[in-house]
Amino acid sequence: MLKRVTASEKLGPRVNRRAIPVRIAAVSAAIMLLAACTHGGQNGAEGGLFESKPKAEKAVGFSPEERLLAQTAPKFQVGDWFRYDNPAVTWRVVAVRGDEVDWVADSGETQTTGHNPLMPALAWASEGRGSGRRLISDVNGALFPLQVGHRMTFKSTVSTDKPPYAWEFQWVCEISAETQIVGPAGTYNTFEIPCGRQRPDEVTFYYAPRVGNYVRLDAANTKGSGIIRRDLLSFERVAYLQDGTRIVSSG
Repeated sequence: MLKRVTASEKLGPRVNRRAIPVRIAAVSAAIMLLAACTHGGQNGAEGGLFESKPKAEKAVGFSPEERLLAQTAPKFQVGDWFRYDNPAVTWRVVAVRGDEVDWVADSGETQTTGHNPLMPALAWASEGRGSGRRLISDVNGALFPLQVGHRMTFKSTVSTDKPPYAWEFQWVCEISAETQIVGPAGTYNTFEIPCGRQRPDEVTFYYAPRVGNYVRLDAANTKGSGIIRRDLLSFERVAYLQDGTRIVSSG
């Protein structure tokens, strides 16, 4: 069940990799992303109560380490996991195949994404939502390195085994601000990145370089004003040094 708030989108078929640039690569997943939102998405923020979108928190400066981490999209590893609320779900990386990452949720859902969590899922499957795949093409611009004003557009072509079976939209994402977010997982410096197909802020990501993922996602109510909000609750990232040493970061 979705949490109440105060009133005021095993795996689907493979996709054509040539149509996807080296994952500018972005849950997804959530989770992961646009897979999680609206009728053209497949994961998470569907239904529930809405609240008026609050003003963004005051922007703060990024540390040199955060600026460095913001230069490129993360590289997920087997063992990485992220837990979000609304509804509560944990997504775990179970396989990495070059530019593609396979995830399994504790709910039983599966999905394949790229390494960039700001891009939609490429394939998904669940008992309730069925299975589907997405072809991403006509990519122009890039978000990484993350910098206010950077803009990216792409075409998303979806086919599923559930009505309406197929749809296609042109998406636009643009980094609008540097914002500090205070949430269940802690306080993070983030880049605010609204994305939309029919309106500019259908999905707004708050991407934290220290996490390598978004720590908050606001999905707009397409039938009116308000949002559905998802916050990161906890996470674990695995990294390996050149000598094979395994390093785990968490929050």
